[in-house]
Amino acid sequence: MRSGRPSYTLFELLLVLAVLVILAALAYPSLSKARGGYALREAVDQVRTAWAEARTHAVNEGQPYRFAVVPGQGNFRIAPDAAAYWSGGDLPPVNDPSNRPLVHEGALPHGIRFNLDGAGAPPGGDTSQ
Repeated sequence: MRSGRPSYTLFELLLVLAVLVILAALAYPSLSKARGGYALREAVDQVRTAWAEARTHAVNEGQPYRFAVVPGQGNFRIAPDAAAYWSGGDLPPVNDPSNRPLVHEGALPHGIRFNLDGAGAPPGGDTSQ
């Protein structure tokens, strides 16, 4: 007669492990899609925030701002719409040190990129990878 705790056989442990692997495999696609949706929302919020900040600066400074992207990548730049800010040289001197022009360079989350005119979009319109 046995005394003490009952134990599990190797077969039972492997069976439970197999069930867990199958459940994980079934859940992975939906978790991956949810993560992609979250990254896309994060990218949209990031660009909207940069636009709102640039708009505030444009109104305060009384000058237009330009938004530029690198097609097929996730890089963007916002700066005053003047040649000095886009020529790649030194930035011009600031007249009002308390109200400096905004020069914002950013990158979207990994796997999210700008797509112009739908060129190169994966089937189904999904922009994440």
